[in-house]
Amino acid sequence: MNQNPTNKNLLIFKICATCVVALIIISLSPLVIPENTAEPFLFYLPRTLWSGIATYILIVALTYLATRYYNDENEKAKEKE
Repeated sequence: MNQNPTNKNLLIFKICATCVVALIIISLSPLVIPENTAEPFLFYLPRTLWSGIATYILIVALTYLATRYYNDENEKAKEKE
């Protein structure tokens, strides 16, 4: 599988975007937001709060990573084809 850097960058960008969407879906599911419970606690923060903070940090990190690999030339090259 021989890919040029542009295709590899676009693939990394798409993987990051897919991970962000999956993370948002998971963060709104009952796995993260349990009904009528605040336990377990981490540093005196309820589960919903610390999992929300962790989700936020992961989304920011994935967004940063995606912008490092996103190249506007990828879109321009696709439009020309």
